[in-house]
Amino acid sequence: LGNHEFDYGLTQLMDNLKNAKFQAICCNVYKDDTGETILPPSTVIETSSGLKVGFVGVETPETASKVHPALLSNISFSTFGKLYEAVQNAVDAIRDECDLVIGLTHLGVNAEAAINGYRSVDLLNSVEGIDFAIDAHSHTVMSSAKYGLPVQSTGTKFAYVGVVVIDDDTKTVDSNFLLS
Repeated sequence: LGNHEFDYGLTQLMDNLKNAKFQAICCNVYKDDTGETILPPSTVIETSSGLKVGFVGVETPETASKVHPALLSNISFSTFGKLYEAVQNAVDAIRDECDLVIGLTHLGVNAEAAINGYRSVDLLNSVEGIDFAIDAHSHTVMSSAKYGLPVQSTGTKFAYVGVVVIDDDTKTVDSNFLLS
């Protein structure tokens, strides 16, 4: 999920997801009444070759200040150390059954996110077991080479398409790059 998925409130978001032809995941947004995540924190997909790839969804805590508060009543976002704890718990829950774990993060690397440690690069430095992160939010174009971490972001408006090549034999990310 991204912050704009909450622009019309949780009820509308959940109604929209009923029509999705994919599974949405998010490990760090909670229902206030139950304390449960609004969506499953993660999912595992097995490829036709038998490779098991786990995905963990991470939403920016900045959503709480970017969306009208009335639209976010009854939900809470993990902040500060609790953000890392939520992600670590989601990774730990699937790590043993996966060959790779990919973080689908909507955190970005902008200065605003840096103040609170909410950047994808901060997350990768604080959580163990994520093999690669596909990031968004700051509309930044970045590859692993820019930060020395396994992260990629394609910017905005389909300016780039990200490619992540996974080696089935070694069960590792072989390479990643951007295509304009």
